[in-house]
Amino acid sequence: MFDNCYFVQNFILVKLCFLFQQARAEQEEEFISNTLLKKIQSLKKEKEALAMNYEQEEEFLTNDLSRKLHQVCVDGKIIAWSYSAESEKVVMTGESLQHKII
Repeated sequence: MFDNCYFVQNFILVKLCFLFQQARAEQEEEFISNTLLKKIQSLKKEKEALAMNYEQEEEFLTNDLSRKLHQVCVDGKIIAWSYSAESEKVVMTGESLQHKII
């Protein structure tokens, strides 16, 4: 009878140890899952912030380049107009010299 009681006590201890280990493993698994979930959420927020910053930087550069291109076009028109005006002066000066010579 004593052997049977000893066997039951050992069985109960082994069963309790197993249940304790299983509960501990589940807690550890839940901790790891929660930690990974928080990390994933943090990375998603960081990705969204980076994407937003990238879009803002891209928009700024596009606007800056458009403004500079516009200024180059304006400057080019001014130079072309100035060259045209100088050319007309040279032609007019040349014509007036021809009239004086004739």
